[in-house]
Amino acid sequence: MEKKSRLSGLWKGDNSSFVKYAVFITAAFFIYIVFISDDNLIRLVRSEVEYRRQLTRIDECRQELKILDDKIKMLSTDRDTLEEVARERFHFAAPGDDVYLLDRD
Repeated sequence: MEKKSRLSGLWKGDNSSFVKYAVFITAAFFIYIVFISDDNLIRLVRSEVEYRRQLTRIDECRQELKILDDKIKMLSTDRDTLEEVARERFHFAAPGDDVYLLDRD
């Protein structure tokens, strides 16, 4: 109860105009920092969310790059894998293979 009377004493006492002015200035400054300024709190939170999203995307790209590097290494060192990819992807045939052309109609 004593704290409440102290606060009401400050708010209604001899220095009440100074206290009200200080509270108003503090509230105005808080509103300016959170909502109005160029480097406001809302923009800071949005930037942090975007930063985290970009870090996740970078990790995904690094994983994809590792997979592709492994595939390149395999294709450059393993002749059987290279031949398999050439046959499946580019429809290559080795000499002596029977090639059948199918009509898609």
